[in-house]
Amino acid sequence: MIGRIHESEAALSDLARRDSLTLLLNRRAFDEEIADARAREQRFGERFALLAIDLDRFKLINDTWGHGCGDDVLRAVARTLAAELRPFDRLFRLGGEEFVVLVPRSDLGAAMQLAERLRSAVASRPVALGDATVPTTVSIGVTTSDPARDAGELLAIADAALYRAKDAGRNRVEASAPART
Repeated sequence: MIGRIHESEAALSDLARRDSLTLLLNRRAFDEEIADARAREQRFGERFALLAIDLDRFKLINDTWGHGCGDDVLRAVARTLAAELRPFDRLFRLGGEEFVVLVPRSDLGAAMQLAERLRSAVASRPVALGDATVPTTVSIGVTTSDPARDAGELLAIADAALYRAKDAGRNRVEASAPART
């Protein structure tokens, strides 16, 4: 009996940390895991990167093909992003068409390479919806951890880089600062 209760509690805990549409980790899980990453950085000096990802022109997809098709696009993009990540990278859907990747043990150069791989994978896989094919692209902003900044500031920095990518024409990757070697 106790075993089943523990299993039920674990299942409920997992559900609370998952986005119901894409089955990705959600904002609650992001908040927990970035706190853990920051603790590892403070304790062991383990740097990490954040990739803020936004599906380009998603409103147009919803307006053209409908919200059901928009949901299909979100699920397809989530699968594409997840397929390109290492087992210990963490992909989250924060809401709407916004995703974040937490990349442990990463510097800006490696994170930029990963972001470009993700951007390219999404762009090369348009989503088939019945007889139509919906081209999809993402814009990505990249930053690395900084012990002087809290989680909210790091996410805001990645978001600012994301919006620079959108302003520069979309389907791009932008860094928060020049990559260091």
